[in-house]
Amino acid sequence: MRKLTDYTPTKFMAKDSHYDADAADYAVGFIECLCHTKGTWAGKPFDLIDWQERIIRDLFGIIKPNGYRQFNTAYVEIPKKQGKQLALDTKIPTPGGFTTMGGLQIGDTVFDENGKPCRVVAKSEVDDTEQAYRLTFRDGSSIVAGERHLWNVEYIVGKTKPFL
Repeated sequence: MRKLTDYTPTKFMAKDSHYDADAADYAVGFIECLCHTKGTWAGKPFDLIDWQERIIRDLFGIIKPNGYRQFNTAYVEIPKKQGKQLALDTKIPTPGGFTTMGGLQIGDTVFDENGKPCRVVAKSEVDDTEQAYRLTFRDGSSIVAGERHLWNVEYIVGKTKPFL
């Protein structure tokens, strides 16, 4: 388990609460001792990525003056299968114009899948271990993505039909 000595807790910490690094380390360590039970990951330990670890540290490491955790419940809504790879030079639309995937920073504003502005809340480390493929679309544009990056597509041969 890694210890985050430079970790800064959430901005929602109450003024009289404090961050207890030992309590946070314990919770992260406990979770990372657990193993997956099904599928291709069965038997392998959980390896929290940065944004997951931050949630655990905020929940278990922020302590009120009475010694109890400030947060006892959390609602986290995150789409399935996060962490898919895109090339670092992939253009990303923002309200101020385009930037690149590699140029994004936590706090930047980008557009979501519905065209609404949203904030970048986490950024994972660059992982170049996955096989990447160039996908070319009907309009001639293309993108480079990791092999586990899932796409909603239509397979067209003569008659349009959904791809299953």
